[in-house]
Amino acid sequence: MGALLGYLYYYSGSLWSAILAHFVNNVATVIAYFLLNKGIITENVTETVNVWAALIAIPVVFLLIRYFKKTETQLSFDVAKKQEDNITLDGIK
Repeated sequence: MGALLGYLYYYSGSLWSAILAHFVNNVATVIAYFLLNKGIITENVTETVNVWAALIAIPVVFLLIRYFKKTETQLSFDVAKKQEDNITLDGIK
């Protein structure tokens, strides 16, 4: 999980995307334990492999990585432009 969040941060350039992914993971776990304790589900889903969740999560992760790779160049350009503007405004240039 840590590696995935690290890659998410690296490709997005924003810590908030990794924080959001961690939050969603924790919420899903809390809901699963709640449903297990209430007897609504009988199988501990946190200890077994859920094929449907994997089939949904894998394409979503790859699409997010693809999106972040496409926008990575734009983000780098925006940061470089902002730094250039700051140097110009400070009178250094």
